[in-house]
Amino acid sequence: IRQNLPMNIRASFPRRPNAPGVQAELDRLFQIWRDAKSRFGGDGPLLFGNFSIADAAYAPVVTRLVTYNVKVEPDIQAYMDAVLAHPTMAAWVKASATEPWTIPEWE
Repeated sequence: IRQNLPMNIRASFPRRPNAPGVQAELDRLFQIWRDAKSRFGGDGPLLFGNFSIADAAYAPVVTRLVTYNVKVEPDIQAYMDAVLAHPTMAAWVKASATEPWTIPEWE
C-alpha cells in the first residue's frame, strides 16, 4: 500500500488501477479492521472503542485511502470518518495544508 499509494494528505487523486497485489493488501487490511472492531470496539467508533495507538498507527493509511479515493464499504468508511474526526487527526490534516515541504512527483 505504501509503495503504490504514497502519502499526501493535501492531494486528491482520481482512483487509479491497483498495482498487482494492492487489492489483496487492502482486503486483508479491511478484514483486520473489521475483526478488531467486532472483537474489541464495543459501542465506540474506533478499533478498540476509543482512540488508541492502533488508530494512530493506521491514520496514515486512512489518509492514503482518502487521497486516492479508494472505494470502501460503509463500515470501513465509518471507521475512516471516526479516525479523521479525532481532534488530533483533524489538527494534523489542517496543518498539512500549510506544510511548505513537498515531493514534486507526489504532488
